Amino acid sequence: MKDFRYIILGSGSSANSYYFENSKWGFVIDNGYSLREFKKRAEKAQIDLKKVRFVLLTHVHGDHLKGVGDLARFLGVPVVHHSDLELKKILKGALPPSYSMLPGKEYELDSCRFRPFSLHHDAPHAMSFHVDWEGVRFTLLTDTGCTNPEMLELASRSHIVFLESNYCPQLLKDGPYPWPLKNRISGNLGHLSNFQARDFLNEMVDLYPAHQVKRVYLVHLSETNNDPEVVSSTLKAGLRHQFDWKVCPKSALVFGEPVTW
Repeated sequence: MKDFRYIILGSGSSANSYYFENSKWGFVIDNGYSLREFKKRAEKAQIDLKKVRFVLLTHVHGDHLKGVGDLARFLGVPVVHHSDLELKKILKGALPPSYSMLPGKEYELDSCRFRPFSLHHDAPHAMSFHVDWEGVRFTLLTDTGCTNPEMLELASRSHIVFLESNYCPQLLKDGPYPWPLKNRISGNLGHLSNFQARDFLNEMVDLYPAHQVKRVYLVHLSETNNDPEVVSSTLKAGLRHQFDWKVCPKSALVFGEPVTW
């Protein structure tokens, strides 16, 4: 697809947001930033907010939800959410328009096809998305304590994968968090560790040697329990297959690189 562009407006423990566009229109996945901060980041990224047609929501934790309502109202666009979520109980203020989806089904919005899938996370009805936009395919996989065959299969179809590498187990163990929070993060309804992210990529290639992945972004790094150099070291030490990968620093604005094939 010509003129396809994607930007990580920020990821990490504090706030997360992703933007995708072509020459005609774009959409946002999650917004954990205030409207003011989102607009500031969008301006730095030279995003024309008039192009945004909808905002997709993965789950209701504040680092993904905080600015969704304000952004949708400001832009006058729908919020796309899990069918079992009641937006009026989640979003403050006047309800923006909405459109609902169920994991496991496929949906088409404009020229873009979405396949939502469930996450293993301690938020009600958490889901993420595999997207096929005129032949460019990508999967966002964060905020899940473990992975499953569906995630592996969807990632293998993708050209671009945004993969959570949230914490280093040793840094989490030695860090300042209370033990209940440590157990929550490392549990099956928490987040993926650096080792789990690495193992996911290895397993994906083992199962799907003809995978389509061209680029991997390691995202959603913990501000307390991780470090980009630790993520890089973990991948270099144990990644059995060649990937073009990039570790995204916490809260950094990261411009996606063009994908050719």
